[in-house]
Amino acid sequence: TFGESANLGFYFENIGYYFGISDNFDLLLAADIYTRGSWAIKTSSNYIFRYKCNGKLDLSFNQTYFGERLIDSTFYHSNDFKLYWDHKQDPKSHPTTRFAAHIDIVSRNYNKYTSSSISDYLSNQYTSNINFSTNAKGIFYLDAAVSYSQNVGTQQINIKLPDLNMSVNQFYPFRKKGKLSALKWYDNISMQWNSQFISQINTYDTLFFQPETWEKMEVGMRHSIPINIPIKIAKLINWNTSINLTEKWYLQKNGQEFTTDTIGGNIVGQIDQIFKRNFYALHDISLNTSLTTKIFFTYQFKKGGLKAIRHVMTPNLNFTYTPAINGQATGKYFNTITGQEVDYSYFSGSIFGGANEQTIASTQLSLNNNIEIKVRSKKDTITGTKKIVIFDNLSLSMGYNFAADSLRWSHFRISGRSSIIKQLYITFNFAFDPYSIDHNGNRINKTELKLNKRLFRFSASDINIGLNLTLNRDLFKGKKKSEGANPETPPKNDNVFTTNSLGMPNTRPDFNNPWSFTINYSFAYSTSDNYKYYQNQLESNKYNNNIIQTLNIIGEFSITKKWKIGFTTGYDFVQKALSYTSLDIYRDLHCWEMRFNWIPIGYRKGWSFTINVKASVLKDLKYNMKQDFRDNL
Repeated sequence: TFGESANLGFYFENIGYYFGISDNFDLLLAADIYTRGSWAIKTSSNYIFRYKCNGKLDLSFNQTYFGERLIDSTFYHSNDFKLYWDHKQDPKSHPTTRFAAHIDIVSRNYNKYTSSSISDYLSNQYTSNINFSTNAKGIFYLDAAVSYSQNVGTQQINIKLPDLNMSVNQFYPFRKKGKLSALKWYDNISMQWNSQFISQINTYDTLFFQPETWEKMEVGMRHSIPINIPIKIAKLINWNTSINLTEKWYLQKNGQEFTTDTIGGNIVGQIDQIFKRNFYALHDISLNTSLTTKIFFTYQFKKGGLKAIRHVMTPNLNFTYTPAINGQATGKYFNTITGQEVDYSYFSGSIFGGANEQTIASTQLSLNNNIEIKVRSKKDTITGTKKIVIFDNLSLSMGYNFAADSLRWSHFRISGRSSIIKQLYITFNFAFDPYSIDHNGNRINKTELKLNKRLFRFSASDINIGLNLTLNRDLFKGKKKSEGANPETPPKNDNVFTTNSLGMPNTRPDFNNPWSFTINYSFAYSTSDNYKYYQNQLESNKYNNNIIQTLNIIGEFSITKKWKIGFTTGYDFVQKALSYTSLDIYRDLHCWEMRFNWIPIGYRKGWSFTINVKASVLKDLKYNMKQDFRDNL
């Protein structure tokens, strides 16, 4: 493609050559050249070995220049790259060993200054991993992985080098091999062993190559032995007990030291982190036992459209005991400003978490409900009815901690999930506090029943509503999919060389379905106690409120048998702004086709106009015009 850009100058884009190296490999080399100095080189290769593996490798490197070199205030230079590798092993290649790789690494500004795909431009999170797994006779399992995660928005990087998982199959120590008689309760006692080793780095991309970053690599190992004891009582009640023995090993700990400094005549305190290398072992043991059963209710109706109601109740009584047995896992520092001694954990935020600092002996009672109805349906010619789920789950729960010195009762919680309409999803959580709040905004060890003559005080809520609805002609005609789909519609291809200058894929629309709309609506409303309300009488809101509400619409419709218009748009009701918006116009010219893509607002604002031959072997016979989105800078 050739053309002109106001910021980059005259250009040739994707000029290159394709090499059909062999039946197993191919190679595509391409480059972008701009008269104002910017350039890019891109390579792509596919490979396949029958019954062994297949994969794809893409590598891109760009140098982008903006402004005038002689004017420092306007000149800007950016070096960017992208590495993508996807490798899949054929399951037939080996019975027990597996190797897979997915590498997707981009520089911070790659999607900002490059004609990347729209999905990449709208995404900030990229993950990469290489996995190797094997097992020994189906008894011992080993999984080794190297992972890399980056967020191009926050510039945060997480690397695990490596992440090893080892385990053995679940076994029954008291069960005799070949036993034909009925199993006793102790025959069902099972054990397992799991071990995980991780060395990881959490940092920012600007600090990645600093020696201090690698010197502070976190190293840890966790061993776990879960023991499960399932018992059936009177064939109705399940009594499940589990004992979990956990050992955590670390080669570092984070100490804290309080220091002060004088800034502008004021004494300011800060907490300095002290990284120490040594071997540290933490031990944890936990006991969990629960009683559960199911109770079924069915109500039949002879008259009316409602035929039956089915209610399944699942009560559960759970007890958990976790003693605090790690005496050397916490430290202290003295705050010279407040005059108080502060406790902290050496292993807070570590790979496998810290040790249990307080003994927990808590019980929780919960009641889960599933409610369905059966109504008359003319579409069902066999039973004449259809089932509608009112609540996938409606849960009531509350707990009590025997080991706590105060505030032993937990919040009473009501949570549920419903999808009465298949495209509409509703989840909700409500929390009610049995304890009161004093005038300082602190929860006190006095119940609402004693002070205010009521059982609970409303404390928090979380409501989420999601709508994902697709409307088209086939939906109203009762068809599951379009009949006679366009055989010329090419498969979706996210290759960087087949997208246009705006990063939109060059897909061909389906004229057999004259119109289609997809609506995505998301609403989230949350409330929580506003403790400042009790401290300051001028504070008018008793609860903190937060609302997130967005709407996205993707649609297409045919003007004639040869013209098709598509669009993507959305609106954020809280920010009161449009989200990513685009307009696509397609014209079928028999052996040829025409496209016009327009992004009217935002950073990627621009347009692209293309006429090309339909036949895939002549896909490069085309004419293209565009306004480069980088001209907006």
